[in-house]
Amino acid sequence: MLDAYTNTFRNVSSRSTGGKPGQYAIVGPTWKGKAAEEKIQAPTNTVWLIGRVEVKGKESNWLPSPPGDFNLVLRMFEPKPRMLEKGYKLPPVKRISG
Repeated sequence: MLDAYTNTFRNVSSRSTGGKPGQYAIVGPTWKGKAAEEKIQAPTNTVWLIGRVEVKGKESNWLPSPPGDFNLVLRMFEPKPRMLEKGYKLPPVKRISG
């Protein structure tokens, strides 16, 4: 979970929960109520929830592409100098038929 400034303030994952499910109430910084679920107090009123899905094997990590030309976009958050100085080479992307 990230706050409005993209600072990570909490990570709920199978590692942090031991693989057990949970219910959470994500509340703003001034919220004072009681929650039946585990309360996660966010430092800002805006929260980003970023989910990841585990994939197994190379083929499950492929994304279908639209027919015809398309553009890929790479977003870097706080990139290292090597990326800014063009010292990093992206791996090749190949279109495959399937």
